[in-house]
Amino acid sequence: LNRISRKVIKLLSDGPDSAFNTVRSICQDTSGRIWAATLNDRLGFLGPEGWVAVSEEKNWPGGGVSSVAAAPDGAVWIGTSGGMLHRLKDGVYATYRQSDGLAGQDVHALCVTPNGDVWMSLRRPYAIQRLSQNRFHTFPVPPKIRVVQALIADSAGDVWSGSSSGLLLRFRGDEMIDESSRLPTVTSSIRSLHADADGLWIGF
Repeated sequence: LNRISRKVIKLLSDGPDSAFNTVRSICQDTSGRIWAATLNDRLGFLGPEGWVAVSEEKNWPGGGVSSVAAAPDGAVWIGTSGGMLHRLKDGVYATYRQSDGLAGQDVHALCVTPNGDVWMSLRRPYAIQRLSQNRFHTFPVPPKIRVVQALIADSAGDVWSGSSSGLLLRFRGDEMIDESSRLPTVTSSIRSLHADADGLWIGF
């Protein structure tokens, strides 16, 4: 994990054998704390003395960590590969399972919008869901979508998703719009998305 500032790139690591050397999801909460989900299914935050392995603490509710996202109310949302979605705030966990409406076993990507809605992509089976006011809404995604690797909210309030099959979808309210035709003729896996004042940036 690297930090980029105006003049320097600094490697933040606890050594060559650190569990936090390979990060697949990262966010910053409202207090400024950096959170990371690692390739070996762990969750941690960066403390004054280095990385703190939250998923190894006694009150960890379970599941291999796959993604993490910060919410405007100070909470941190955690996707897992164990059929669970966790919300952590003030040291207390709330967990959503398939019995609560979660549509898949693996929460692959997360995005929290400014109004607090939580968007997620799932596998086993493939799905995209929105959790709003404690209720899940499941979108009927195309069969060829495969893994959604990126989710982002733009300044207009729309949410975008990019998948490993090259599908680009836009969500406005309960409407899903396939924007894949606006991409170059030959596209590959969409690996990352970023929204700013100029529009949507897409990494392949």
